[in-house]
Amino acid sequence: MAYRKLGSSELRVSVCSFGGANWAAELMGVSHQGLGERRAMIFEMLDLAYARGVTFFDMAEQYPPVYPSITGGGYSEFVFGEWLRVRAIDRDSVVISTKVAGDGGNSSLACRYDVLGRPFAPGEPVPKKAKLSKVQIIDACDASLKRLGVETIDLLETHWPSRYVPKFGETGARYNRALEHAFVSFEEQLDAMAELMAAGKIRAWGVSNETTYGVATFCAMAKLKGLPPPASIQNDYSLCDRRFETELAEACSPLHGDVGLVAYGVLCGGTLAGKYSFGRKPPGEARHKNMPGFQSRYTSAATLKAAEDYEELAKAHGMTVLQLSLAYAYSRPFLATAILGARDPPQLEAQLEALDHVAKITPELCRKIDRVHHVCPNPNYSDTHSQFYPV
Repeated sequence: MAYRKLGSSELRVSVCSFGGANWAAELMGVSHQGLGERRAMIFEMLDLAYARGVTFFDMAEQYPPVYPSITGGGYSEFVFGEWLRVRAIDRDSVVISTKVAGDGGNSSLACRYDVLGRPFAPGEPVPKKAKLSKVQIIDACDASLKRLGVETIDLLETHWPSRYVPKFGETGARYNRALEHAFVSFEEQLDAMAELMAAGKIRAWGVSNETTYGVATFCAMAKLKGLPPPASIQNDYSLCDRRFETELAEACSPLHGDVGLVAYGVLCGGTLAGKYSFGRKPPGEARHKNMPGFQSRYTSAATLKAAEDYEELAKAHGMTVLQLSLAYAYSRPFLATAILGARDPPQLEAQLEALDHVAKITPELCRKIDRVHHVCPNPNYSDTHSQFYPV
């Protein structure tokens, strides 16, 4: 396992990290009786990741979706805290990262305040929608601390911006002025994070699903006000989405903002593991099979065709497309850590083993990867893919 400094923070993180979104998603529809079995599987994966040197674990107050009646919400945080206690894990040996919902999110707000045990007066109802106000950021952090059962969160990120930005594949990543709306100021968000750091509740903070404008503004304003800047940015990055490599890479460079990339979607939800290439239909459980339309950018015709092209390239260089996709991400100098998601230990093991193939990412292979990329750049966001890859 390799370890890298996370942006301007003092945190060192494993280049492979393990994400909690799947821990919760796996519980969709699980009965009360099935929870124990699933929790044991999650513990087994956490044990494997930790034994293989993974130190960075990614969660969010918005993970699940699961049934609140079963888990009380915020399940990824709860189950990780339980694992820490049951396995007696040295707290200083792991980097705990979680996220506060951006404006508009509502899936776990009720449980946020339930965990804090705050009875709201008639004039003070539980907010129906998330908002990155100072009050809500601090409340969310306090609730996450309680679910995790720890005194300090190492990294707290805003899950998406307060202002309008095209995210999660919206509008093909094009900015639409008609969708602009009022938002919480950069200053207020900075003040909230600074207060949490001063109180010892978090060690660093970051952003997610953010743009070059957002990163540059946060960094400039933090410098102007003498406040801690963002140390991380958790954004989509894969062979099928290399948008980070242009303006964002400059803004996040150690020479400028010094913001470390925490990459998610490196396998496009399994598409870059070859699960859906060449007409394959994975047996059993699979994300895009179980939830068609969810994260549709990962299964666009352009993305599916690119995955097939990368699979052929990987074979020619003695790798699977999963190994090529992960090894390429691991080899990028701007990457701090890549979040792995898995349903079971064998899936996680296969992803961890991709580290052994980083040396195969030679300049010659990178040129071949670029040739595939240039046919249809960033196919996750191509709305003209039919001219290249007819459905």
